[in-house]
Amino acid sequence: LSVGRTAEAEQDLREAVSLVPGDAAVHLDLAKVLEAEGKLPQAATQLETSLKLKESVEAHVLLGRVYLSLNRDDAAREQSQAALNMEPGNQSATQLAQQIHAKAAETRR
Repeated sequence: LSVGRTAEAEQDLREAVSLVPGDAAVHLDLAKVLEAEGKLPQAATQLETSLKLKESVEAHVLLGRVYLSLNRDDAAREQSQAALNMEPGNQSATQLAQQIHAKAAETRR
């Protein structure tokens, strides 16, 4: 998304969610926009809804990243593990797991 277009994208996707609330992909797309805007709690809510409708590695990884940014490290770890359970060796999920581990190691220092 180009800078300045996220607000417009958010508005369009919120309308799409209201029209097709059972579409996991629309919730996922809205979550991506919200994350880009720094609206992390709202992004987490959309991702949780998306995952209730249809599990996906992408949604688990993105939710893990959002949780990590919100300092919900245990929840982030659960999401990275869920993604790896769905697709062992997934690069994004592996990177997320490494970030979580690094943050935990830093916290212990």
